[in-house]
Amino acid sequence: QKDAQMKIWCCAFLAAFLLLSAATDEVTDNPLCAKCTELSANETNALRAIYNSLLVNLDTFCHGVACSKTVGSIFLWDTQVYGILSPQIGMLKSLKHLNLDGTQITGTIPTEIGEATSLEDLTLSNTPLSGTIPTEIGLLTRMDSINFSSMRVTGTIPTEMGRLTRLSTLQIANMFFTGSIPTEFGLFTGLVDLEISMVGCDGVLPTQLGNLVNLTSLTISNAPYISTGAYHDIMNISGTIPTELGSLSRLQAVVLEGFKVTGALPTGIWSAPQLSKLVISSLFLTGEIPTQIGKAGNLQLLKVQNTPITGTIPTQIGALTNLSGLILDGLQISGEIPTEIGDLQNNLAYLTLTSNLISGAIPTELGRLRKFGELSFNNMPITGTIPTELFQMKPFWGLSLRNLNVTGTLPTEIGFCNLNDLELYGLDISGTLPSQLGRLQNLLKLTIGHLPFLTTDCWTLPDSWHMDGYNCDIYLSFECQCNLPANCNKIQCHHPKMMLQSWIMFGVAMFVVFAVLVGIFIFKSSSLPGVPSGVLFSHVWREINILEKLFYLLALLASLAVVGVMGATKSGLMPLVGQEIGSMVVGGVAIVAALFVGVSVVVRVKGLAPDLVSVVNEKLDFSSANH
Repeated sequence: QKDAQMKIWCCAFLAAFLLLSAATDEVTDNPLCAKCTELSANETNALRAIYNSLLVNLDTFCHGVACSKTVGSIFLWDTQVYGILSPQIGMLKSLKHLNLDGTQITGTIPTEIGEATSLEDLTLSNTPLSGTIPTEIGLLTRMDSINFSSMRVTGTIPTEMGRLTRLSTLQIANMFFTGSIPTEFGLFTGLVDLEISMVGCDGVLPTQLGNLVNLTSLTISNAPYISTGAYHDIMNISGTIPTELGSLSRLQAVVLEGFKVTGALPTGIWSAPQLSKLVISSLFLTGEIPTQIGKAGNLQLLKVQNTPITGTIPTQIGALTNLSGLILDGLQISGEIPTEIGDLQNNLAYLTLTSNLISGAIPTELGRLRKFGELSFNNMPITGTIPTELFQMKPFWGLSLRNLNVTGTLPTEIGFCNLNDLELYGLDISGTLPSQLGRLQNLLKLTIGHLPFLTTDCWTLPDSWHMDGYNCDIYLSFECQCNLPANCNKIQCHHPKMMLQSWIMFGVAMFVVFAVLVGIFIFKSSSLPGVPSGVLFSHVWREINILEKLFYLLALLASLAVVGVMGATKSGLMPLVGQEIGSMVVGGVAIVAALFVGVSVVVRVKGLAPDLVSVVNEKLDFSSANH
């Protein structure tokens, strides 16, 4: 009886010990990572389950894990990691940071992630994760930053995300979501950076976005290239831009691109004292650029393009003394270029006015710009002459004047600046190209064409053009023929002779290819009388080896590639130097391949001649007997 009682007490003690061990979640003596020796058994098992669900080197995995008595973070970004994200992620109760950016993890976002309630930073961008965003994401109320970008996740944006009131950064970019932007986003009063870039979205922009009083960066744009590779022009978001956005006084950067909103841009945006970047592109906005633009004293970049804005460029733009880039492209604005742009002499570096209705002359006041780099005036009814003052701008490395109505001559002062990219195309200027072009020691690209004084034998580049042969890469339009100084061995001059050479190469290649076919017919008619063409070719095709078949297909494809090269050049997809080199290379391949096939096939036909004759005679005898 005493022995029985002793056994009962031992069993009870053992059971109590096991229960106590489970309750206290004892420390394991078999850690996955050497630095994680103090983890509890539960966290060790969870970490091991996460590792086992991935295809990754153990050292790489452990290097990305930060732990002491608990797992605090997992950073595996931009590593060669495959597999899936284990549901055991929810067992890491102290996990604060999870970054899987740029990995190849597939599957879905496990719903158990909502159990990792200490998470503050979740980055799953640039991964092939699919499925939907689980609603359990709304349980992560300590969340500070979320990056869901460039994944294959679809569905709708869960409204439960509105519970994440501590968010400071939310990026949902290059995704395919349906539904509208949740009004609950207006609850993110601590949000500093909001980026929504996707396709499939509809509805209107919620006015509640005006509640984001701490917002400094706002990006709402289409996602032209999603993971499927399909191109999407615009989102289906319509309505107007909420006027409440104009009250966000802390805004520093605003990007609104590619959706169907109409109306006008809220004038209050221009009054944001810290606004430094404003990009408006491919919207349906109307109205004019307001005179309030002069209040945006900290604005550094203003880019408005492909939007039917009318009116003129306000003279108040001269008050934007911090402006470094001004791009107005594809608008309906008219009037003249304001001379006040010359007042931006301390910071303006880029000025692009293209495909507008702007007329008048190029203001001479632009010559006051002292930090200027690139000027592009294209496709506008600008008149007058090219002012000599332009070439007083420093450092001034790029000039593009294309399809304008300017007259006069090209100023000789062009030789006194530091241009490395010069385009003069479709102008009404007269005279000749000044010899001072030879002083442009830093010129890397020259595009000249459709000028009245250029003919097929019009001009010669000056011999004084001393260039480093390894740094110059100049393309001259093929409308003009030119001679080049020998000391610049990499300059390529293109004129009608180049096109003629390409067509000759194509003609020779195709002639050789088809000459092989004609040669077979001639050989057949002289050596194999009565052999049908179909019998001849079917036997020859069966007898030649795979290498000979590949060479014949290569000859045909290479010949057609000559046409493709010239087509790509004509459409602007390939520079003229590529047309010359490409046509010579593929044309040469076509000729060599065709000659190889020609010799091979003729030899094969000659060897097959007795067999073919006997085959034809057998068929003729069989046909006569049946008849």
